[in-house]
Amino acid sequence: MNIKRKQRKHSVRTGEKTGLAVCRRYAWLFFLLLLPIAAIYQVANADETLLTSTKHSFFVGDSFLLSDYLTTQDVTEIQYNISESSEDSECITLDTTGKVTAVREGSAVITIEYKRSSDLQTTTESFSVTVYEPETLTASYGAQLYLSTFDVYDPSEYTYVYSQNSIALADDGFSVLVQGFQSASVYVQGTAGDILVAEITVIKPEFSQAKIARAVGTDAYSPEISNYKAIDGDTAVVYSIENEAVAVTASQSAISAKAVGTTTVYALITAKNGEQLTISAKFKVTDPQLTKSYVVVAVGGKQALPVSGMSSISTCELSESSSYAYITSKNKIQGSAQGTASLTLVIDGRSLKLKVIVTNPQYSSVTIPMYKGMSKTMKLSGINKKYSTVSFTSANKKVATVTKNGKIKAKKIGVTRVKVKADGKNITVCVQIAAKKAYQASRKEIAISKQKTQYSQVKRMQKGYYDCSSLVTRVYRQFGVYFGSKTGWAPTAADIGKWCASNHKVIARKGVSYTKLVPGDLLFYSYSGSNGRYLNIDHVDMYVGEGQVVSASSSRNKVVVNYYYSGSVVLVARPVR
Repeated sequence: MNIKRKQRKHSVRTGEKTGLAVCRRYAWLFFLLLLPIAAIYQVANADETLLTSTKHSFFVGDSFLLSDYLTTQDVTEIQYNISESSEDSECITLDTTGKVTAVREGSAVITIEYKRSSDLQTTTESFSVTVYEPETLTASYGAQLYLSTFDVYDPSEYTYVYSQNSIALADDGFSVLVQGFQSASVYVQGTAGDILVAEITVIKPEFSQAKIARAVGTDAYSPEISNYKAIDGDTAVVYSIENEAVAVTASQSAISAKAVGTTTVYALITAKNGEQLTISAKFKVTDPQLTKSYVVVAVGGKQALPVSGMSSISTCELSESSSYAYITSKNKIQGSAQGTASLTLVIDGRSLKLKVIVTNPQYSSVTIPMYKGMSKTMKLSGINKKYSTVSFTSANKKVATVTKNGKIKAKKIGVTRVKVKADGKNITVCVQIAAKKAYQASRKEIAISKQKTQYSQVKRMQKGYYDCSSLVTRVYRQFGVYFGSKTGWAPTAADIGKWCASNHKVIARKGVSYTKLVPGDLLFYSYSGSNGRYLNIDHVDMYVGEGQVVSASSSRNKVVVNYYYSGSVVLVARPVR
């Protein structure tokens, strides 16, 4: 029995030893199994942020505590710093307790460094702040404004204070209403006191016109008031008249023009907050009448209205828009399309019927080439023979005169302008007067340009063949004008220019406007730089009037008419003066 008992006991002890050995042998395996679990716990713990929000907006002068944005996790060694990456690190101040104060408009980033009791590593989180300056606005009475501060301080959660009773929170709860005439400051109640968030300048009501004109006997009139929008429940505007012999109040808010004259009208405006304001304007009563049943005006021209009894402050407009004419800001009628229409003028509230005839005066050219002693009559197109009114004036009567019928008399070589006024439209024509021989030469060159010609320097003196200088020489020889020789081979363009310079025929040594030229003038060009000739001249053209020149063109192989170009011109001469 004892032996068996001992054997059983021994057997148990042997089993215990065996189990401990096994545990020791496989302990490392259990440790390995526990590592992932610990890692998962650590990652989960790291994903839990300290901040409940990462940003805050407030206005200058306000402050808040960063602790209001932290969770209640067990953390140690919290440090607050303004990050160097901030857009404006001086827009806020920050103390060691995490109190942030707005100093000026800008934005900054705050870093929060801390350790958890379960983790020896330091964790850093970022918090953004935006600081706003007080908003400045301008508004008129009755305006309803949305303030940007409402995006920061919700009006349903914060209390707003207004320095004047002229501003109040509107019924919708998300805007303010201008209910008085005084400018005001808007504050929001913050932890550090009232914070200025907006300055509102109120524009006071006034008459839209400082001077008002109204025709006698017209319907009762309520003058327009600017910077004013009536609010539900407002007392009606009350009008009064200084001189009731001129005008009277037809009702509490309307005025009737009684007799021609001038007075002052007053309007008493009562605001929602009880403030009262009196505004005034000069009130002139007129008696506009048509002096003619029609008016003639050109397209683009302006004419005075055939109306008497208006004043300098009278207003005139058309009862409805017209495609033919309109009224300018200075009470003139301006034509817009040719035709005839019956229009209704509304002058100071009175309606007058007016027939409007719109013409379209035109002259066929901007220049008139002539020679001394020549006469020519200007004939306009687009006018109405029965109704149009046309006048002509010469800017220099010593050069040319013009009659009331448009007949021009060329008196002297030179340039002047004839000014035409047709149905309110101004037309200016440049009159270019040459010597008769020069004029004839220019007409001859035009005629040659219409013939069959060829460009040739070899055959330049043969019939039908020309180069630039032979064209000028051969044409001018026909009218007794020579450039050094009466017969034989034509001189070069440079030699013609030199002859003109030697014989005092030069009028300019560079390009000039065509308005300073007369028919027959010669234009000398230099294109190639140094060619060894006089002024390095390469080419010559003749001016023929109307901004055109005739040229023997090598590139086009014939005599052509071109528009005058002043570039590369080195000499301008007038062979016949």
